[in-house]
Amino acid sequence: MVVGETSMGMMAVVLAFVLPFVLLIFSLFLLMAWIENELYAALLSLAVLIPYYFVLWLNKTQLKQQFSFTIKPINN
Repeated sequence: MVVGETSMGMMAVVLAFVLPFVLLIFSLFLLMAWIENELYAALLSLAVLIPYYFVLWLNKTQLKQQFSFTIKPINN
């Protein structure tokens, strides 16, 4: 069983899923207003996620210090 504080788990979910989703939806609507072609708007909005995850990757040492999860055996 993976054990950690609830706040750490929530922050991990926000950084990995919530913020990229909001960024994706926001950029999609913005690009749909600027670009007539939906395919290009969708591809560009997906491309917006590349710098986001690159920045997360660059900050992995700081994130490792913030997040500390442990594995404990499950006793039946």
